[in-house]
Amino acid sequence: MLPTICTLARIEVPSDRTIDGKNVLSTLKSSNAPSPHEGVFAIKGGKLVCVRSGKWKLHAINPGSSDMRQLPDEESVN
Repeated sequence: MLPTICTLARIEVPSDRTIDGKNVLSTLKSSNAPSPHEGVFAIKGGKLVCVRSGKWKLHAINPGSSDMRQLPDEESVN
């Protein structure tokens, strides 16, 4: 989040420390913009429930059970 907030505030990202975030402003502005992340993780109640990467989405709702599927082309934009 920090790089995105810095971009919005028009200030430089601090260079005196490691920043693990990425600027996602273009992704927020346009649904066609590629994500700077290789994968997106969804967490609910402290538990991982979904991972999305490229054309794939993995739902891990119940322990020991998962549902992995390929997304339609219109949903597969990173």
